[in-house]
Amino acid sequence: MQSENSKMQTEIPFVTTSKHGFIRQYLRSRIVMSVLTLYGIVAIVLYEWLAIDLFPPCVWHTFFHIKCPGCGLTTALLHLLHLDILAAYETNPLLFVVLPLGFYLFIKDIRHDYRQYSRAKKA
Repeated sequence: MQSENSKMQTEIPFVTTSKHGFIRQYLRSRIVMSVLTLYGIVAIVLYEWLAIDLFPPCVWHTFFHIKCPGCGLTTALLHLLHLDILAAYETNPLLFVVLPLGFYLFIKDIRHDYRQYSRAKKA
């Protein structure tokens, strides 16, 4: 029985027996994205509450002294978090394209992985 169970776990590495197995597996499989997201959240909280700036500078602007299309996205996001939509749009209108697109791709990725997880768990 145990050898059969271990064989099944080696064939399907995405299955775990814990209650929150899918979330844990998803975060582990996307460790870089998870760490960068956590860093961004911590940086925003520290900037808003303690005025500690941990945001990296724009590499393009630093080297070439020309603003790239992404310059100001962080500032626009901070304006949006304060519900100042006009200031966010004036800072960088690209935020209103990047944010919904990123959210859509994130949900699509989660749905895809959850389907794989469900199929593997049933097998």
